[in-house]
Amino acid sequence: MATTYVSAVVRAKDGKESELERALAGVVDEVRAESGCIRYNLHRSEYGNVFFFYEIWESPAHLAAHAKSAAHGGHAPGHRRPGGRPLGGQHLGSGGCGGVENGNGGHATDSQPINNGL
Repeated sequence: MATTYVSAVVRAKDGKESELERALAGVVDEVRAESGCIRYNLHRSEYGNVFFFYEIWESPAHLAAHAKSAAHGGHAPGHRRPGGRPLGGQHLGSGGCGGVENGNGGHATDSQPINNGL
């Protein structure tokens, strides 16, 4: 199976930037522990309300399993994070998958890494 690259963008609603950042950063380690996760980096734009994920998965099947995981529910509109509390577009932010690619991935610009273990 092909390595799968994902870029995703989430925008925080006004006044919800810090809360969204805590929620998104709170699932980074959990996702990195998922089977097939090669890279899962969260960045925050220098503009403050835009968050960018860069992900690499061993295969599309691993990404699909991630999409069904409890951790995934924390950063996509309409989904729920562990404990069932809504997060995504309805309350704190909006956005979604910026692209999924099998091949060469992209990179974030004008952003600061958050909890990337670097």
